[in-house]
Amino acid sequence: MNNSNAGRLTRIVGVSFRNSKKLYNFDPGELDLSDGDQVIVETEHGVACGTVSGGLQQVSSDYLKKPLRRVVRKVTEEDAILLRGHRELEEKAARYCVDRVEARKLQMKLVDVEYLFGGSKVIFYFTADGRIDFRELVKDLATRLRTRIEMRQIGVRDEAKMLGGYGTCGREFCCCSYIQEFVPVSIKMAKQQDLTLNPSKISGVCGRLMCCLSYENTSYECFKKGLPKPGKSVMTPQGPLKVFSHNVMRGTVTVRLPSGKSVDLTDGEIARLRKGLPLEALPGGGDLVPETAPLTPSGGARPDAPAGAKPAARSGRKPRVQPKPKPAPAPAPASKKEGLVSRLKKMAGGERDPEVPAPGKSRRRRRRRRRGSKGKPSETKSKQNDQS
Repeated sequence: MNNSNAGRLTRIVGVSFRNSKKLYNFDPGELDLSDGDQVIVETEHGVACGTVSGGLQQVSSDYLKKPLRRVVRKVTEEDAILLRGHRELEEKAARYCVDRVEARKLQMKLVDVEYLFGGSKVIFYFTADGRIDFRELVKDLATRLRTRIEMRQIGVRDEAKMLGGYGTCGREFCCCSYIQEFVPVSIKMAKQQDLTLNPSKISGVCGRLMCCLSYENTSYECFKKGLPKPGKSVMTPQGPLKVFSHNVMRGTVTVRLPSGKSVDLTDGEIARLRKGLPLEALPGGGDLVPETAPLTPSGGARPDAPAGAKPAARSGRKPRVQPKPKPAPAPAPASKKEGLVSRLKKMAGGERDPEVPAPGKSRRRRRRRRRGSKGKPSETKSKQNDQS
């Protein structure tokens, strides 16, 4: 770019087209355009009709990366009649395309049909799980419509953007109202915002994660940066405390005391946590160690009671019951006097001592018959049996 053109102001106008809210810059020339005017412009694909958004603006020539295409004219009455005729042709082309898709059993879904201004080309937008061989379908459409055919595959987000609708919030889809380009949305954004990881709660009508998850994600990241996560401990002079939750909307961090009370930390205390420093004092001015309950006058010793007196039980608590001692097992009955005959039997092995466990029975080894290669008895063995 020449230095003479550097810093020079140029008039531009933003134009959006039918199936997109994205703005494209054009050179208005000497035309006086305002927001909402329909204009005929030159594009890479030919002449098209668009809508002015934002009106005329003046920007530096350094802002422009390439030469601008020009605006031909405003839409006239003849152009409006031609555009209405294109809408009727689009409906007929859509019905014929759906019939041919069903006849050829193609796994695709037609979303929209668009006629370029003047009927120089017809664009068919469709969705599919994978690649589709639509060469025969294009031949059928070209024979019927007598013009150039372009098949353009789009995603489910683009489908929702073209068809439009209302989300769970009750408002029109963001993608078809003002979003110009889709931004990546990940499940990490939902975790960052402490949302329930339920697909029906965080997914849009298109089946993908809702675009609005990216709106406040930067605020959540900036607030939680450097802060201890919920469940972590925070040090204080009186002892550690556990972080309960983060409240990004209020800008506070909630900690829970041992007594069960929740306390919100102020900005100064949050700044110390980000630096990794302990808190100077216990938040809320409470005491970390719970106070003991006063002693009851009945059944216990008072502070002025003499030494050796039993202490009184705490109020509100049941006295501890000592477990009863288990009775000692009864002694085994004395065995009868062993006679001479039984002693002789033991010595001879005829009678087993009841206190000595019985030996395991030895398993008798099983004799196997010799068999041939095919599992039949050998011939020598069978001949011996026959002779016997």
